[in-house]
Amino acid sequence: MAVSRRLFAAYFLLVFALVLALFTEPWWFSPHLWRGAVVPDWEEDAPEGQFFTLVDAETGEEVFHTARMVYVGDMAQTPDNRLYEVTAIEGFRAMARLLRTEAIAEPSAWFPAFLEEFGQAAVLPKARAAEREVRVAIYHTHSAESFRPSDGSSSIRGNGGILKVGDSFTADLKAQGVQVEHTKTIHCPHDKLAYQRSRRTAVSLMRQNQPQALLDVHRDALERRFYTATVKGRELAQVQLVVGRQNPNMRANKQFAQELKAAADKRFPGLVKGIFFGRGSYNQELHPRAVLLEMGTHKSTRAEAKDGAELFAQVVAAYLGGAAPDSAAGFAREGSAARTSLLFVLGLLVAGGVAYLFLSTGSVAEMKAKLRQFVGSEFLGSRRKNRGDGDDTNPPRA
Repeated sequence: MAVSRRLFAAYFLLVFALVLALFTEPWWFSPHLWRGAVVPDWEEDAPEGQFFTLVDAETGEEVFHTARMVYVGDMAQTPDNRLYEVTAIEGFRAMARLLRTEAIAEPSAWFPAFLEEFGQAAVLPKARAAEREVRVAIYHTHSAESFRPSDGSSSIRGNGGILKVGDSFTADLKAQGVQVEHTKTIHCPHDKLAYQRSRRTAVSLMRQNQPQALLDVHRDALERRFYTATVKGRELAQVQLVVGRQNPNMRANKQFAQELKAAADKRFPGLVKGIFFGRGSYNQELHPRAVLLEMGTHKSTRAEAKDGAELFAQVVAAYLGGAAPDSAAGFAREGSAARTSLLFVLGLLVAGGVAYLFLSTGSVAEMKAKLRQFVGSEFLGSRRKNRGDGDDTNPPRA
């Protein structure tokens, strides 16, 4: 009986801890707690001139291409939102299995109707009033990346063409009413330690500006054909989103990237070519709305990359509420992925406890009786003992 009581006590203590975690989540989910966390570095880029092709293991279809190193467990979301997971690698071909087709809608399209109505009355006026207060931070881990047709080289140390695309992207965001802090801090050379060097820059941006989004702007190293599309009658370089799958914010970063893609698909179909979920963190544990952006490839022209960035700036501004407050629904869910995980675990724990009680007692009536007995003996009984109620061993003095 004593063992049973101890098990019940441990169970209730665990449930209480999860409930407490749910109430305190807004504090512990804050990114300042993760600033000291560094995920080990991995080989990030394929050898120069090489790239990986993800192949549907069942159909043999080529579904995704990237010049980033690919590892088993990495995932890719295709332009038509099929989500694949890499299961085996053969040279520069990665065999992948189809997990599902992601049904991610633009936030304002699926936000519950009654909350949407509430937002129209309460949230949106505030968004309009504070429309100029939306803040975005932009930096470049690989500051030497360049565009060969325009810059004459694919890499220019200290003055990469990607910095000029960052300038253009910054101007486009500001034109949409967003406050932008764009740093051109150099993090050369382009090696495995680049993200450790750029981490200091990202942390500084977080402390100084407290941005609503943290964007690391790059360009890919694929053939031009993989990144070229005609959008709204303009031939331009597409944007690819990259999320690190080994960081505490992965669920929130994934949600952010998928919702950005959904917003872009609705407004500018074909602009976003997909999302890659790669090994490592890319410093994204610093912010729940951190994402790496590949704006074109080294064989795109810089003008094509700027054109793609211009349209993507409109998507980012609309999502964050900087230019289109009616898109601010997505802005209200900071940390929701963490709460979802906790609620799921709590639900499993409660369901498991109820199932155990039922199996051990054999009936609902006996289960209730045992629960009442435990609560009465462990909690109410201890309170009476502390007060001295019913304890004749130490009678009150005369």
